[in-house]
Amino acid sequence: MTALVRCRVRLALAVERPPYEGLLKRLWQGLYGNRPFRALASRCLDKLNLRGGDFAYLVLVRELIGRGVAVSPEYRWRDAAAVDAVARAGGPAIVVSVHSGFAFNVRTFSDLGRKVTMIAANPEGVVDHAFRNAAVNARDVTIVKRDQFCLVRLRRALVAGDVICSAVDYRSEQAGQYDLVSPSLFDFSAAFGVPLYCTYTSVDPDGVTEGVIEGPLEGDSAERLEQFMAFLKEHRPGARYAVRRY
Repeated sequence: MTALVRCRVRLALAVERPPYEGLLKRLWQGLYGNRPFRALASRCLDKLNLRGGDFAYLVLVRELIGRGVAVSPEYRWRDAAAVDAVARAGGPAIVVSVHSGFAFNVRTFSDLGRKVTMIAANPEGVVDHAFRNAAVNARDVTIVKRDQFCLVRLRRALVAGDVICSAVDYRSEQAGQYDLVSPSLFDFSAAFGVPLYCTYTSVDPDGVTEGVIEGPLEGDSAERLEQFMAFLKEHRPGARYAVRRY
């Protein structure tokens, strides 16, 4: 599938001329409108636990960026009013998700005027990949490295009233995929009484990424984690995740 995407991009760039306006969307609609391509994509699974269209779209975005094409993927929220309410609340909030290859949570709350702190195991990699994939301005975001000191830094972000965004899944050494979920942020949110929200994004056939938000999650740490795992099962039914402290 990856080879096919690369071939289509090469052919398009041989014909198109800068600034390539609308190229991402046209390529995606051409690819995903093809039934054999959809069938091929449905059999692919990448290290982020992405399947089908979500994996194929990420491959397409990466290929265009790798060839010097600036992209700004379209996205929307199914319940935009709920997202606006989180942004308008003014106080600190934690927004968790699983890895998607993009950083739409960060872009959303940054665009809505909120200070955003993001947790990342590899800050440089986030800027080079997830931020570029979602057209995030890195200068507007504080990135906290996920290490033994990160919870101390997060307390400062809470005092500042930031929206904290983080993917809570990580890669297991055995499977090589992001199939483990750490409970640390669920413990943190419950201990400090911080509103906790969970999100999921998926691309549609037209090339628009739609986000779903749920929350605030209620209860203690275990109950919040249970709600998140149920949320994952609903929105990514083909993926399997286990809970293990990072």
